[in-house]
Amino acid sequence: MQKSVSKVLIVFVLLAVVIGLLGTAKGCGQQRLEEEEKEEEEEVITDNYTIHMIDLGLGSGESMLIKTQSGKAILIDAGDERDLISGSNNYVANYLQSQGVTSLEAIILSHPHNDHTSMLDEVINAFPVKEFIYANYDGSLDSSSAGLYASLMALVNSKGIPTREVRSGQRLTYDNLTFSCYSPPATFFTEDTIPGYTAANNNSLVFRIANNSGVTILTTGDIELEAIDYLMSTCSAELSANIFKVPHSGSLTSLNEDFYAAISPEVSIISCPGYGDRPTQSVLDALEKISTVYRTDEDGHIIIEVEDSNYTVSTEK
Repeated sequence: MQKSVSKVLIVFVLLAVVIGLLGTAKGCGQQRLEEEEKEEEEEVITDNYTIHMIDLGLGSGESMLIKTQSGKAILIDAGDERDLISGSNNYVANYLQSQGVTSLEAIILSHPHNDHTSMLDEVINAFPVKEFIYANYDGSLDSSSAGLYASLMALVNSKGIPTREVRSGQRLTYDNLTFSCYSPPATFFTEDTIPGYTAANNNSLVFRIANNSGVTILTTGDIELEAIDYLMSTCSAELSANIFKVPHSGSLTSLNEDFYAAISPEVSIISCPGYGDRPTQSVLDALEKISTVYRTDEDGHIIIEVEDSNYTVSTEK
C-alpha cells in the first residue's frame, strides 16, 4: 500500500512539472510573439513629408508650408505687398491653423521683398517660432520692402527668436528631411537692372529638400538669370529634383531651358496671380515639355504628399 501511494505521488509531481513547463513555454512564446509584433509596429515608420504651395488668391507673392513625418512645420516666405488676400492680412496664418499647425520649427525667408515678407508678422504673432533662417541681405531694396524688412527683423528680435544666416554649402535637418543650400554667396550680386529688385532676387536662398528615400523639391525664391547662370556654373549636377518650385512666379527673368533640363523635374509648381506677365507663356511652354505644371491661379492650393519614394499631387480646384 505504501508503494502505491508513492507511485501516485510521483505521477502527480511529474504531471505538475510537465504542466509547469508547458505553461512557461507558452508564456515565453506569447512574450516573444508580442515582442515581435511590437518590433514590426516600430518598423512601420514611413518616410513621409507634405508640401503645400499656398494659393494667395489675388496676391503676387509666395508662401510654402512643409511638414515633416512627425508633423514639424517649416514655412518658406509669406507675403503679398498689396494685402488683397480674402479681405484679411492673416491669410497665411489662417491656412497654417487649418492644417493643424500649432508651432513652427523654422521660418525661412528666401529674400526680403515685400511680396515674400508682408504676412510674416501675423504668422510670428500667431505661432511660436523656434528659428528664423535668412540670407542676411544688406544690399539695395525698394523703399516699401526696406521698411517691411526692418519691421520684420525688429519683431523677430523682440520675440527672442534665434536667427541663422544660411548660404551655399550648408545643410539643415528636420526629422527625415535635409535642406541643402545652393545659394550664391551673400550679396554676390549687387547690380540692379531694376533698382531695388534684381540684386535682392538674385541673392534668394535656394534649397534642394530631400527625404531619406530621395524624393526632392528644389525651391528657388525669385532668382533671375544671373543667379541661374551662377548655379549652372557651380553645381548644375546637384540641382536635379522631382519637384521644381519655379522662380519669380514664372517670370521671363527666370527663363533658362538648360536650367530646367538640369533640374529635370516631373512636376513644376508656380505661385502666381494669373495676370500681368506672370507666368510668362514662354516659361510655361518650356516647362510643359519636360514636366506637369501646376499653378495656384488655376489650381488653388497645391498639395504634394510624399510617402517613401512615391508622391501624389492634389489641388484645391
